[in-house]
Amino acid sequence: MFKFLTILVLICATTKATSALNCSNCLDPYSCRSSPVATVECSEENVSLHHRLLGYPNPSLTASSSDPAGYKCFDVKLTYTSALTGSSVLVEEKGCTYAGTDLCNGWNTDITQVTRCSTCDSGDECNK
Repeated sequence: MFKFLTILVLICATTKATSALNCSNCLDPYSCRSSPVATVECSEENVSLHHRLLGYPNPSLTASSSDPAGYKCFDVKLTYTSALTGSSVLVEEKGCTYAGTDLCNGWNTDITQVTRCSTCDSGDECNK
């Protein structure tokens, strides 16, 4: 019986480890255009980082919280007007967001022009 339980625990642990979503991950135009683009396993920490970085041009992201439904990958390219300098800032990011977050909506259109925004959860690095 003990051997059966040990095998069952190992199978569950392996299944959990292999079912995590991995997304292409970059924080600026240079790293997003490098080859290969880094890959990250989605986590609360990774989502929190991206939501903080995109929170000024998309205030709806600062209110999102963890989602038991899991994660999805995103790819976004935009420009926004800096509140500090008044100049245009180019943003290109790829990473993880929560499955229930509508990352491509909620942009502050008074200061932001989104060129590209997509999300996916069809498989690892679907945001390549």
